[in-house]
Amino acid sequence: KIDCVHPWPAGAPSQKFAFMKATPEYQPQPPGLPKDALVAGCVALIAIFVAVVVERSVMYVHDGLAAEPQPFSYEELTAPLDGAVRSSVVVGDHDAPGQKREISVLASPEGPSGKALILVHGFKMNAATWVLVWNELRRRGHRVIAFDLPGHGASDLGEGALELDSLAADMRTVLDHFRISNGALVGHSLGGLIAIKYLTAYPMQATERLPFGFACVACTAGDWPRFNGGAAGNWHGSILMRSGIFDFLMTSEWFAPLLMAKKFGKPNLPAVRLVVSASRTGASRAALKPLSDLPWKHDLHEALGSLPVPNVLVVGTLDDHHEHPRMSRTLQEHMAASGKLRAYVEIPDAGHFLPLVKPIEVVDAIEQLWSR
Repeated sequence: KIDCVHPWPAGAPSQKFAFMKATPEYQPQPPGLPKDALVAGCVALIAIFVAVVVERSVMYVHDGLAAEPQPFSYEELTAPLDGAVRSSVVVGDHDAPGQKREISVLASPEGPSGKALILVHGFKMNAATWVLVWNELRRRGHRVIAFDLPGHGASDLGEGALELDSLAADMRTVLDHFRISNGALVGHSLGGLIAIKYLTAYPMQATERLPFGFACVACTAGDWPRFNGGAAGNWHGSILMRSGIFDFLMTSEWFAPLLMAKKFGKPNLPAVRLVVSASRTGASRAALKPLSDLPWKHDLHEALGSLPVPNVLVVGTLDDHHEHPRMSRTLQEHMAASGKLRAYVEIPDAGHFLPLVKPIEVVDAIEQLWSR
């Protein structure tokens, strides 16, 4: 600090001023923006650049989806299910608090074939997403029944409802309710795992109710740690679903189709839109995480050797969700051990959502249960 006396005019009192001398503790700042503001500006510019790149990429993928062949329009995919009447079936323990639930079921009248096809959908789908397969089965003279899994569509989600034993018991109750005696069971994706559990847990009832057999359509028998890099392979379930991040992403009109499109192999926009729409109904993914965890917790491959009814396996050659051929060939091997495998059908140029992109081929494969 430097003290100095300024020479004021005669007669005026002198003034003493203190000026600061530059020291290591005090460095004068040059004129311009503060350092923090510069950093914030750079971050903002980077964020804008990334957002533009992502937006352009998303638009490019959307344009690609729209340019793909559209075998079915969105109107066809959301058409009424021929002859479907909705009703509710009470399941669970009627006497235990919180255990009584209602399962929503769509059922058509009897058809001239005398056969009844019971359809079980996959994770975050619902009974109505069987529309193309349903209407084709009806055209071929069959009765069709499809129900919403717990927490899906219009079905209740109660305590313990997503345990594999409970889901198999629900299926048994539905079959008893409709007094099925000439049926065949069709399970897609996770619905196939539930169907396998039912068939092997209740073999006598299955033989009586479902003499025409079981069609496993792009389904799974579990043991996913084996096929997906161990327990750590379920990181998306442990982080994205449990936290609600996946549910948030699925609200986006841009990102949701991209997340679903990768499961199609060769996706078409109407089918992707239907899957996105269906996935937004029912309970959240966070609430349904116990259901998505079932293939990670259970291995029913050995049980396939004791399937009590005829069966067929239908897979898409572009399915990388239930990875083909590694997972599908393992299923084929174990199903053949039952001595009742009627057909192994590979549908070319199709991914995981076979019922939405190849319904005719799926129905053709189902009918091999009794035509071979």
